[in-house]
Amino acid sequence: MAALTFNFVSYAFESGLKMVERGYVAARDAILTEIDLIEAQARSYQQHVADGGEPIGEWEDGYLLWDQSQLYEAEISDAHEVLYEVRKTFIIALYHFWERAAAAWKGSEGSHAELAEYCRQEGYGPSPELDAVRCLANFLKHGSNSRCDWLD
Repeated sequence: MAALTFNFVSYAFESGLKMVERGYVAARDAILTEIDLIEAQARSYQQHVADGGEPIGEWEDGYLLWDQSQLYEAEISDAHEVLYEVRKTFIIALYHFWERAAAAWKGSEGSHAELAEYCRQEGYGPSPELDAVRCLANFLKHGSNSRCDWLD
């Protein structure tokens, strides 16, 4: 039987990726739980009004200025926007995690192409899709100035 050697580089990188993933899942789940809670409050309020309860809001000269259901809609919309921002943040974090790890393996900083080539030569990737992730991360950070105009 051949002796297998432990690959610390792979282990450390995979461990870090798992931590980033756990962070994303925790943030996502917390936001989704909050959305569920607000939606339940909105349904309860709608049932309260449907059952003849007094609506919560403000009227002026007989016109409704705002109603509690509008506040629930705004909170739900805001929570979905935050979830979108969390997704963007973690895309950027994942790419930069790889970039910093690759620079550490190489022993020096370098461009994406230099780091990717070093990793290829060492036999640890990267995935062919990594350049698309780089473009997406740069687009999310810098917009159309990211030199990845194909994402526009």
